[in-house]
Formats: sequence, structure tokens, C-alpha cells
Amino acid sequence: MQPLTVQIDGMTCGHCVEEITEILKALNGVHVRSVRSEAHGLLRPS
Repeated sequence: MQPLTVQIDGMTCGHCVEEITEILKALNGVHVRSVRSEAHGLLRPS
């Protein structure tokens, strides 16, 4: 599997991070390494 970095604008709180993490984990074939809010940089699902 090839790593992919995705930027999602507008995530500013922990709740946003939790929601996006759960959505990404529910997708077949997606393995999430980390999800961070805008205050902490880019999102890095892999």
C-alpha cells in the first residue's frame, strides 16, 4: 500500500479529529496512521 497525505480544511477541535478518524477507519482499504487538527499540521492517513 502506498502512503497518502490528505489535507482537510476546517478541523479545529478534538471532536472534528475524532469524527474524521472514525469516518476514515470505516472505509475499506484505508489504514489511518494519524489525524491532527489544523493547530497541529496536516492529516496523515496511510
